[in-house]
Amino acid sequence: MNLKKIEAILFDIDGVLTDGRIYYDETGNEWKTFHVRDGLMIKRMGKMGYRFGAITGRSSHLVERRMKELEVEFLMQKCMDKKSALMKFASDYDVAFEKIAFVGDDVIDLPAMALAGLAACPADADAEVKKRSDLILEQSGGRGALRELGERILKAQGQWNEFMHQYEPVQENKKNKA
Repeated sequence: MNLKKIEAILFDIDGVLTDGRIYYDETGNEWKTFHVRDGLMIKRMGKMGYRFGAITGRSSHLVERRMKELEVEFLMQKCMDKKSALMKFASDYDVAFEKIAFVGDDVIDLPAMALAGLAACPADADAEVKKRSDLILEQSGGRGALRELGERILKAQGQWNEFMHQYEPVQENKKNKA
């Protein structure tokens, strides 16, 4: 596992960016929940030059909306062949497979995970997916798993301080308050 090489993170939606549960109300509206910490990491790492892509077997306007909010540049919905989608991403964005991390939680994700340079999964992923992952994250899907992966990548690449810089208070402000 080489976190230092990663330039792009591709991920499944249901079970990775969400907790995997799908909610419907009585009128047929679908509901999903996304963790704000995942969103912050995706958006900020994107500003730092990392590329992101979502590949999901389902289709949802909620997913499309969230990916636009996070400025995720690659989204494939209703995709049952995630390996081909990863290959398209690599070709379209000129990123070598070994520089791509793929985060999946269920067996449909395994072909893409096998092709990627880093195969990761949330803590609550399917047992077969865990067996085939290079990295089992401590966080569950929809509970900050992508945030955790991003933090690990940034620390391995020596960019964690750059990420944190804008969120750390200026020392002078602390002195003025004393």
